[in-house]
Amino acid sequence: METDPTAAANGDCKTLDERLELITEEAYAAFAGKTIPSLRNDRHLGRGPPFTKLGKTIKYPIAGIREYVEKNTRTPGAAAERAPTLIESGLPKRARRGEAGKGINTADAKAPRRTKSKMTGG
Repeated sequence: METDPTAAANGDCKTLDERLELITEEAYAAFAGKTIPSLRNDRHLGRGPPFTKLGKTIKYPIAGIREYVEKNTRTPGAAAERAPTLIESGLPKRARRGEAGKGINTADAKAPRRTKSKMTGG
């Protein structure tokens, strides 16, 4: 870790990471109970707290982690906001289950079936 040259001149020995309140990918992985590959996948999918990329090094700002944790904090017993289920949406039973009520996709039901002679050529 680098020391801030101006801070060193003033007698402040904090590292630049400490002054900017950044933690390493490894430190965040330990805090979150995740693996490094899992964090990389989360970043790729746009999930997780904000991060900073300095060259090839990933750093997480502590303020961003705090905000992410607060945003994702749930209260037990509180009504969760969710999309309505199919039953709550008011769709007729047949529309919910597909063609003929057998739970199949209508697009699959209309696909022509291949016979043995067509598959073997004879």
